[in-house]
Amino acid sequence: MTLLTLPKKVEARLREEAEKAGVSEEELVLEALSKFLNEPLDPETKSELHLKLSEKYLKDAEEFLAKGDYVQASEKAWGAASQIVKALAAREGRELGSNRELHNYVAELSRKKKDREIIRCWLTATSLHQNFYEDWLPGEAVRSAVEDIKAFIERLSLLKALSASLEFYRKIHLFASLLSFASYHLRSHGGAGGFRPGVGGEVQLTDAIQRLIKRAGGS
Repeated sequence: MTLLTLPKKVEARLREEAEKAGVSEEELVLEALSKFLNEPLDPETKSELHLKLSEKYLKDAEEFLAKGDYVQASEKAWGAASQIVKALAAREGRELGSNRELHNYVAELSRKKKDREIIRCWLTATSLHQNFYEDWLPGEAVRSAVEDIKAFIERLSLLKALSASLEFYRKIHLFASLLSFASYHLRSHGGAGGFRPGVGGEVQLTDAIQRLIKRAGGS
């Protein structure tokens, strides 16, 4: 990711606006650039952005741990956890713009997957976020919590990969269905001589395929 050097006044304003919006500074900058350049971000691009930010923040957390800066390590680990959640949500076309939306999404995910470890690790992440402001956790507790965040990120990364695989196979299934349907339609309208134009078959076939695509949720 490209690094920007900003004047201190602009940097402080950016941090302030990011906190108000409940997003990272990088997200805020990218959103502004997207609007300025008139380049909307598709769900897959947003998901990849959040994934890269999660990786970056986790690396930052480990570096702060090595320096013994447990307050900054806490906030970076929280950032890594929140970004992997946003990455998963973005694949579904959902944007999580507040901590409440993050909490609700994680609770929903934990319930759907019947995995209580998801919510447990998420609560660890929220305690690290609080520690950034309160500085009440001892170093050993922060180190242990960061390990939980690593497990949390790995867990959700697997879900993200599974989601991508399911989407791929859904499209393959749709394509196979379209081929099968088209083959049947051509045979039934064309008889032994093949498909005959001029009998309305082309329009019927096109309409039928479009209906099939809509039912399957394709584009």
